[in-house]
Order: sequence, then C-alpha cells, then structure tokens
Amino acid sequence: MSSTVITIQNEDENSPNILKKKTHFSLLPIVSSLIAKQSKHDKRKIIHSIKVGIALNLVSLLYLFDPLYEQVGDNAMWAIMTVVVIFEFSAGATLGKGLNRGIGTILGGGLGCLAAILAGEVHGIGNAIVVGTSVFVFGKDV
Repeated sequence: MSSTVITIQNEDENSPNILKKKTHFSLLPIVSSLIAKQSKHDKRKIIHSIKVGIALNLVSLLYLFDPLYEQVGDNAMWAIMTVVVIFEFSAGATLGKGLNRGIGTILGGGLGCLAAILAGEVHGIGNAIVVGTSVFVFGKDV
C-alpha cells in the first residue's frame, strides 16, 4: 500500500495563494442604508414610536411621584397597559379604540355585577355553576 501526503500551509505562512481579509464590523453603514431606504410610511412609524414612547414615559410618572402613587397605587400599571393597547397611528383611530375599550369596560363590569348578584342568590354548587356558565355566555362575544 502506498500513501499520499498532502501538505497544508498554515495561515501564518506567507503564500501568494492565500488572501487575507480583515473584516471590521461597523454599524454606520447599516444605519445609513436603513435611513436611505425610509419612505413616508416608515417615517410615520418612527413618529408613532416616538409618540408612544413619550406617552409611556408620562404615564410611568405615576410610579415615580409618591403623591400620585399613593392615590393611584398599583392600579397605575393598567394606565401603562392602556397606552400600549390603545395607541394607534392616527388620533381618530386612537379615539375610536379608546371609546370601544371604555364601552367594553362598562358593559363587562355591569355583566360581572349581574353574574355576582345572580350567583349570590344561588347557594351551594349552583354558585359555581352560575359563575362558570356566565363566563362562557358573556365571554363568547369577546
């Protein structure tokens, strides 16, 4: 049996066949290409994200100022969640979404009170049945 030996040069050796490339990672070309590709629609997204950021910062002040936090308490988290859920590109869409959320909250609270009163009238196992049934009946429309 005969064997063939193939020699492989190291990268450290100077060889005309091996091209050494130095790569540098820079964010500047990536960011500049993204800015160059922006259209009018993308600018609306940037403006919208700035608006949402400002609104979240203003609502978050409820946690930072002690007098406001004492009045609102842990419920300030719901104000932050409302900003995240409601905020839209246009003022009309935001108002429409907010109005629907307000109507849904009032109706949900009323139906919850009705279910609690009805469950309070029924004793024993009927209480759990009324609560479970009302969750499915009222929740099917959501």
